[in-house]
Amino acid sequence: VGVGMTPDPIASSTYVLQLKSASTQTYMSIGDTVTGGGPLNGLVIGVDATGAHIVNREATTLDFHTNNGVKMTILSGGNVGIGTTAPAELLEIEGASAYVQIQSTATNGTSGVSIQNDARNWVLRNNGGDGDKFQIRDATANAQRFTIDASGNVGIGTTTPGSILHLL
Repeated sequence: VGVGMTPDPIASSTYVLQLKSASTQTYMSIGDTVTGGGPLNGLVIGVDATGAHIVNREATTLDFHTNNGVKMTILSGGNVGIGTTAPAELLEIEGASAYVQIQSTATNGTSGVSIQNDARNWVLRNNGGDGDKFQIRDATANAQRFTIDASGNVGIGTTTPGSILHLL
């Protein structure tokens, strides 16, 4: 079915419904008797010159389901839950084995996490460019503060620990 257009005649097309408008944006609104059917109610899905959009116009959750269950929830206040429908923090991940993986695919690449507030930026990273060392870096001061090398040596104040614990 084509709405606002002739359906794509390509034989390989498997689209059951195609929407197109004469303007630079196409949106579909889904509502019911509680949320209302107007453009400022319910769920809106669309595309415009800035990108694709999924908009929940109600002060309710937006759930993403797969395999017959909720896998991710966005609360109306913005908290995101993966493995939970009631995230208490901006991002909450729950599960029997709840790991987060950050992986650099570059040879000798670096991957990590930046933790910032208004005054300081700390970086926890695996530094492939420096022997695959685990480092805690004070990015605000541009200094390595803590290093564990591949042999397990720990350095505080040095990036080249020469013993099990090397303090500088």
